[in-house]
Amino acid sequence: DTFRPALDARPGMLAGAVLISQGSFDLPGVASLAHAMRADGFVRLGRPGDALREGAAAVSLAGDDPRAWISYGEALLAAGKRQDGRHALARAERALAEDPAYAFFATDRLNALRQQLAQQQ
Repeated sequence: DTFRPALDARPGMLAGAVLISQGSFDLPGVASLAHAMRADGFVRLGRPGDALREGAAAVSLAGDDPRAWISYGEALLAAGKRQDGRHALARAERALAEDPAYAFFATDRLNALRQQLAQQQ
């Protein structure tokens, strides 16, 4: 038999503080989510201009990740850009339909924003 080291799917730990993992990471996706989270924070702080900037950066890196499109949509709504916000949320819905794996992360938030839009009409 040929010796083949076992590859453990779990990450290792270095000095009890640094995770070590074999594999690859989607750095644009990670960066996108960081921008999306900053956009969310700026919305909560009442800084829609900053939220728009971060939301736009998130979707530029995100591809079809609905979480970024939801954050951008919320930033657009906070900035009073309702039509653009609707378009961003529709893009998030399409992305969710294509890849329902994101539903756990995005459906509740998307539904809350839909209700907010319906109440504003």
